[in-house]
Amino acid sequence: MSPDSIPRSSVGRLLARPLPLLTALLFLAAPLPHAQDEPPPLPLDDLSRTTESQQMDSLLRVAKAVPDLKIFLELARGAGLEQTLRIQGPLTVFAPTDAAFRDLPSHELDALRRDPPRCRKFLLQHMVRLRYPSNFIVGEMKLPSLGMTLIRLKKDHAGLKVNDRRAVKVDLVAANGTLHVVDRLLAPLPPADQK
Repeated sequence: MSPDSIPRSSVGRLLARPLPLLTALLFLAAPLPHAQDEPPPLPLDDLSRTTESQQMDSLLRVAKAVPDLKIFLELARGAGLEQTLRIQGPLTVFAPTDAAFRDLPSHELDALRRDPPRCRKFLLQHMVRLRYPSNFIVGEMKLPSLGMTLIRLKKDHAGLKVNDRRAVKVDLVAANGTLHVVDRLLAPLPPADQK
C-alpha cells in the first residue's frame, strides 16, 4: 500500500494524535535496561572521578578526629566494632564523650573493658540503621537501636536532643553514616553474665 493509497482521513487522524505515536517510537528506540545487579557503564569522562562517599572518611575516622571520643573508640576496638564503624552502613552513631564514660564508677568501666560481648551490646545501643542528620528529624522520633533499645530524638529551635539531653556536636558526616556526639550514655549498662 503506497502513501497515496491511504485515505486522507486516516492520515489526518494519525497526525492529529502524534503523542501516542511519538511515545511508541521513543520507547522502541530506547536502549534496554541493564540487569539489576549490573550497574550501567560510566561514560569515559567519568571513569577518573570517584563518588563523593568514596572521598569522605568513614565513621571510624570521623570519630577519631573528635578529641573527646577516646574512650568510645577504645571500647569500640575492644568490642570488635571498628570494622562496623569503618565500612558498614549507613549508620547513625550517637557517640558518648569521655566525660560521659567517666561518670560511670571506675569499676563499671573496667568491667565493661574486660567483657567484649557486653561492651558490644552496650555500644550497639548507641547506633541506629540509616542516616539521621539533624535536618531529617522533624518533631520527635523514636528509633530502634542496633542494641534493641529505643533512642528518642527531638529537634527544636535550639538543636537536637537525644534521650532528652542536648547533643553537643551534630551532623559529623562520614561516607557510611552520620555521627552525633552526646554528653551522656544513652542506655544503662547491660547486666554482666551470671556464671
